[in-house]
Amino acid sequence: MLLRIVIGLLALATPLHAQYGHVTLPLGPSGTSGTLHYFKFSTRTHTLKVIDQGLGAPLYRNLDSAMRGNGCVAGCNGGFFHRNGKPLGLVISNGRVQGASNLESSLTSGTIYVENGAIRLVRSAVFAAKRPPLPRHVLQAGPYLVEGGKKVGGLSTKRFSRRSFLATDGKGNWVIAYTPPTTLSQLGSVLAENGALKGFQISHAINLDGGSSSGLWVRQDNNPLYFREVAKVRNFIGVAKK
Repeated sequence: MLLRIVIGLLALATPLHAQYGHVTLPLGPSGTSGTLHYFKFSTRTHTLKVIDQGLGAPLYRNLDSAMRGNGCVAGCNGGFFHRNGKPLGLVISNGRVQGASNLESSLTSGTIYVENGAIRLVRSAVFAAKRPPLPRHVLQAGPYLVEGGKKVGGLSTKRFSRRSFLATDGKGNWVIAYTPPTTLSQLGSVLAENGALKGFQISHAINLDGGSSSGLWVRQDNNPLYFREVAKVRNFIGVAKK
């Protein structure tokens, strides 16, 4: 009995090895199968960078050049933006503030930020109440797909589109992922299921900008795995070693 307890405690304390994976899930119309691609990592060994292309910041051709230019091991597209290129919500990239806090839209209902070496995901209203100084990397996105291990209610069932999302198990382990066309509701249902990502039990998951903006990049020697975004996007999320 004591040995099993020790093994269990070690399992909880051991971070995931950063790695790419993929899994077949019922994501398409009428539950047809599709392949979800993901990169999982631990905050013990890796951190997030918000890479913005705002005024005065470097410009990148695409996700590939942004990840290479910032020393990342993996990354995906970031948050939503207006047609004129301005971010829909608050974006802070390496201390540079762009946009402004948006508490009105479901597309900015969550805030991702990095503080004291830890990655956080909270409701935007909670983050808005934080006192200065603000973290150096912040991104608003949404809507939430999973919260407290359960699918969030009210997600759209109508539009099938490529998606990207960020998720955590609540224990310091995280996933960025890219999906084939699916609805927000269907994706939330799948992610809330126990073991959908091969043993990675999702506590919270949030949608990122989707459709033609969706992309995923994972470094693999000199030939990265790259699911290309179609449109030019405003900002990116990068995963980098600490």
